[in-house]
Amino acid sequence: MPRHSTLETCCSPSCGIEYARTAPQKRLDADWRKARAVEKRELREAKAKLLTMNALYAVAQRAVNAFVRLRDRFKGCISCDSSRVDDAGHLFPIGSKWRCHPIRLDPKLIHGQCRKCNSYIGGGNVHGYIAGLIQRYGQDYVDECYAIKNTAERGEILLLTRDEVAAKAAEFSRLAREQRKAA
Repeated sequence: MPRHSTLETCCSPSCGIEYARTAPQKRLDADWRKARAVEKRELREAKAKLLTMNALYAVAQRAVNAFVRLRDRFKGCISCDSSRVDDAGHLFPIGSKWRCHPIRLDPKLIHGQCRKCNSYIGGGNVHGYIAGLIQRYGQDYVDECYAIKNTAERGEILLLTRDEVAAKAAEFSRLAREQRKAA
């Protein structure tokens, strides 16, 4: 019996050595490892089914942001002349209106920004953001981005299902991994 704590498995070092010699070696058993891997996968899938749409979008947003930061890491901040890319800044503010909307996950509307430009103090530096887009991609690109926003505001962009949001998260996670490997 353990002497000091309920977390101890043995009462003394000599008892622990004897216990280790006689205990079954579950961790070395290949069948046990396979069963444990199946258990973990089933648990992960069950947890994923319990996520709300808000939580799913948050997971997908993290994946998209990671991809955008890696995509734009050598281009510098879109809003200023800083060479740092710390955040993924949205062209249009993502508030409660767009919390569960596909426009939030469109990498065409998200670009790398430094923390100063993307923070509350900088207010997102929208004027610098638009000027950077025009300089980097041209006026047609900016017009296309605004057309996407107007289409979303009219309700012409269909909302994503749970499976589609999860697929987008997986896709952008894969793309981010590929970007990391390429670097």
